[in-house]
Amino acid sequence: LQTSYERLSSGSRINRAQDDAAGNGVSQRLISSINSTSMGIRNANDAIGVLQTSEGALTEITSMFQRMKELSVQGANDALNTSQRAFLVTEMKGLAAEVGAIAERTKFNNISLLASTGGDTNGTDGNGALLKFQTGAETSDLQQVQTLNIIADEEIKSLLGEPADISEAKLASKFTTANFAEATTPTVDEMQELNKKITAAIDSVSTMRATIGAQVNRLNSNINNLTALFENLNAANSRILDTDYANETASLTKTQILQQAATAMLSQANAQPNVVLALLK
Repeated sequence: LQTSYERLSSGSRINRAQDDAAGNGVSQRLISSINSTSMGIRNANDAIGVLQTSEGALTEITSMFQRMKELSVQGANDALNTSQRAFLVTEMKGLAAEVGAIAERTKFNNISLLASTGGDTNGTDGNGALLKFQTGAETSDLQQVQTLNIIADEEIKSLLGEPADISEAKLASKFTTANFAEATTPTVDEMQELNKKITAAIDSVSTMRATIGAQVNRLNSNINNLTALFENLNAANSRILDTDYANETASLTKTQILQQAATAMLSQANAQPNVVLALLK
């Protein structure tokens, strides 16, 4: 009777190991997986936050490169005089400097996302450090997010120059067919050559954004799976741990009836000697 009261009042079928030693062991493992899965979902969302922050900055950089391409096409026009073409160059220099500034200031929790120096710094692939996120209960449930060092990317460096050159002061007198490095106002042919390099830089950024998009989609799928796993593990743990109120209430009622019947029978048995004594008087 006391066990039924305890289960009904607490809502738990297992209140101590002695109630169901095996069930308690299984339940604790499930609780561990449930808690780890919940935290894994949070980690995966953090990873998505990192990627979306990078994507937002790259979107703006793409817009800036598109504007530079527009200016380079406009500059490939011999109807413009030197001064007029210099106006275009001035805007391009400002845009180029801002690309570097955006790369430097794009951070997540003070972690550099577009100017990371933890990866390849030789100016070939534009990759930075790998960020690791555990997205499950096991240590093998690990996903990695690639940060970037866009100024070290080969195509972007070909356009803008070495990372050390990407500042407004250093770009003040730089601009050539190869990149923003030591030349006066470009000719039409030089503008067309620059156009090609801007196109290559746009393609390179587009590749980075595509990679980020693929990673976000993968993480979203992972979160969907973890959410389903979380719900199913909770349901499984509930079946083991929680009180079956219908069954427990029926058991309590049965026990109470039996107890009341036993009490009544005991009372009658205790009264029998008094009946006999009354007959003997």
